[in-house]
Amino acid sequence: KTVYSLSYVVGLAEARGAFAEAESLARVNVSLQRRMGWARDDPADLSSALDALGRALVRQGKYADAVPVQLEALG
Repeated sequence: KTVYSLSYVVGLAEARGAFAEAESLARVNVSLQRRMGWARDDPADLSSALDALGRALVRQGKYADAVPVQLEALG
């Protein structure tokens, strides 16, 4: 799946310290999973994508935005 590749790119952006880029890519990843219905098939993949988005938000100091994302990731 493309979302698997996208999750690796999110991780690479995060590792480089490009947290705004990681946030943008993670939002695309979450959106794709929801739109394509994969979130129903494998909720762990959606949780992982949400966690990556939450981490990117935290690293940018966007704590208020990160909290609901991280809570959703926990299921």
